[in-house]
Amino acid sequence: MSICVMMSMPSMTYYPPYAAMAPGCVYVNQMPFQVPTEPSTAATSVCDSIHVKVSTMDGAHEVLSVKASDTVKDLKEYIKDCRLGNAKTEDMRLHHAGVQLHEGKATMSECGVTEGSKIEMVVVSKSAQIPRKARVFIRTTSGEMRPYDVHLSTSAAEATAEAAKLCGFGEGPLPTLSFRGRLITGSKSLKDAGVEMGSVMRLTIPEPAVDVQ
Repeated sequence: MSICVMMSMPSMTYYPPYAAMAPGCVYVNQMPFQVPTEPSTAATSVCDSIHVKVSTMDGAHEVLSVKASDTVKDLKEYIKDCRLGNAKTEDMRLHHAGVQLHEGKATMSECGVTEGSKIEMVVVSKSAQIPRKARVFIRTTSGEMRPYDVHLSTSAAEATAEAAKLCGFGEGPLPTLSFRGRLITGSKSLKDAGVEMGSVMRLTIPEPAVDVQ
């Protein structure tokens, strides 16, 4: 006696060998197979870049695209290659949030430079330096910056008076001088306050006292 065994086969869809395929697909045994693609490095590089605004004393500015892993030296090279680059990199002093950025292994990320950060560039050439004096800069409340050649051993009180005279402040309450957000007062020298060649100090005029009747 013969026994017939019926076996069910899974349904299969037939793909003609020349059917239209989606981009990146090939046929393997008449079945479409999606070929894996390498991840795009262009998108990654765009995501890793940040934009910073570099400005000079005369008001010129340029928006540069840098990487968080770039160093201060790299940033100076970028500045040299753009329209602001009319100075040597060794003469550039870059400031961010009131702090001078020193060359070395410190990266943009380690210096706190992020998307939209503002970088101030000051150019200090050897020809502009006076012997035994350091060229620093005074920023007024109006945002104007003026060069100030001073001995770093000068006391804070004397430097404040000289800076006020330099910026045209005459009679009235004596302005205050600050560096990196801290007031420089008394007999403390500029060097003791951390001021060095290319530093930017802020000169602030105190508000006049108002008599209350």
